[in-house]
Order: sequence, then structure tokens, then C-alpha cells
Amino acid sequence: MVDNPGVGENLQDHLVTGLVYEAMPGVPTVEDLKKPVVMELLISEYLKNPVGPLVNNLTSSTYMPYCDLLDDVSTLQETVEAKLPASHLSSNTGFAKQMKIHKKRLLSHVDCVAWLFPYPGGASFSKPDYGTGLWDYSDPDNYLAFAVSLTHPLSRGSIHIQSSNVNDHPSIDPRYLSHPADIDVLAKGLKLIDSKLAYTEPLASKLKDGPDGRKKLMPSYGSFSPDNVEEYVQKYSQTNWHILGTCSMLPQKDGGVVDPTLRVYGTKNLRVIDASIIPLQVQGNIQTAVYAVAEKSADLIKEAW
Repeated sequence: MVDNPGVGENLQDHLVTGLVYEAMPGVPTVEDLKKPVVMELLISEYLKNPVGPLVNNLTSSTYMPYCDLLDDVSTLQETVEAKLPASHLSSNTGFAKQMKIHKKRLLSHVDCVAWLFPYPGGASFSKPDYGTGLWDYSDPDNYLAFAVSLTHPLSRGSIHIQSSNVNDHPSIDPRYLSHPADIDVLAKGLKLIDSKLAYTEPLASKLKDGPDGRKKLMPSYGSFSPDNVEEYVQKYSQTNWHILGTCSMLPQKDGGVVDPTLRVYGTKNLRVIDASIIPLQVQGNIQTAVYAVAEKSADLIKEAW
């Protein structure tokens, strides 16, 4: 038995939120694929020559540094200091070190803390069954969505067993948005979308205007304005399924669970080889990072044998 309080702690995820606008008539979106006649035509064309919507990538994306989300870059230092107050420094030395790294990222004009991507259709960011419910909405019409995701969150959650029965589900507490800096990054990303992207060509003419002169949102989202953006973030944010960090490769005094050879501290023949050993969230999708961990782990195991 090894007593290590770091096991199951330091959980991190790429939280995502977004705005979904009503598209102008004639703008093609994925809602068109719900029409049997359209889908039959696309399948027929695909079978003849594999081109078109059924083989194209639905989206593209961009990563942005924190300074590009600000209206006034001259206040960058003051803004970052305000969002990372000393009162949020943890007694956990590992997290304190992570905080310092994140502060450098926020101050950087190169490191990116937000990930923005459009999607040619509607989305339900508030659905509890996010894995299957993201595109399960009853709103009519066609839509264009714009999402923003945290790349380097400061909120930290946990996952722990509840019993010795392997069939019992673990207790998962992601503690999303528990750090104010995460809310701030997502809020600024949404403001950028709603103040610039949605009102700049070539997108502006493809989105419907509402009676108040603002771009019209999908009805189920209610109202959005710069005044309620932080409340909106807390209501309409979801996992991006990029969870890692709960068996971190760190010094044990900093909350680490495995050493540089991926052996669990205090054991000789137990290794952890998955996303949980990554101590800090990577910038993009975690799949390639997990592949790299697996490849390196295979080399370490072969060397040991």
C-alpha cells in the first residue's frame, strides 16, 4: 500500500463554450444534411467521386495569445496581475509552480491561451449529455457556431475511487471554472467573437440581424450581451474530452505520482502509461501527446527488460 495524496488530483480539461447564430437563408450548414433529399444526393455524388461535404473537414481553428483578446494591450501586465492574485496561490507547491508558468503564458505575445473555431451548424453547449447531445437540438432554421476553448486552464479537479469494488463509478469533480482566470479567458473569447468576428465580412452578411440590431442567436440560448458574458460562460460551457493530469509525472513533493520512468513512487513494478501522467494541459488535442507517451513508455519498458 502506497499513500500518495497526489493520486487523482490535478485534473485538467479543455473547457469549451460558444455562440450559435442564425444563418441567413441560403447559407449552407449541416442542418441541410438532415433533409433526406439532400443527404441522398450527397451520398450518390460521394459514391461516384469522393468529394464534397461528406469528405471535407467541417471546421478550421486558430490559437490566440491573451493579449489578442484584450481591447487595450497596454494594460496587459495589470490585467494579468488582477486575474492571478496572490490569494489564489495554493499551499501545494506543484500548483504554485504551475501558476508561475501560466502567468508567463498570459503575459506572452506568442503562447496561446484560447482556441477559437467556427462550425457550420448549431450546437447545444448546455446539454448535460454533451457527448451525444451537442448536436441534439430542436431549434429550426440553419445556424453557424463559433466556439472558444481554454488551452491552459488553471482550474483543477479530481477523480477518486469510492470503494474497493471495481464496478463502482469513481467520484469525479472537475471543478470547472473554479479559477477566475479561466472564466476571464473564455469571456474575452466570446466578446471577441460577438464584437468582431460576427460583425466582420465575410461572416457578417451570412448571419441574421435581430430586432435589437445585434446578430441573432439560436433561440434556445436566450440572451447574450457583454454585460452577462461571465454568467453565460458558467451556464454554457462543456468538457472537450481532453482530461489529463491525475497521475502527474512530477517530483513527489510537488504532487507527483510517477517518476521520469513512469513508475509509481514507492513501487518497483507499477507504471502509469496514459494521459494522466501529463502534469500540465497541452495546447491542442491530447491524442498525439498520448501517442508520444505510449511510444516513449514502450522504450522505457524494453530498456528495463
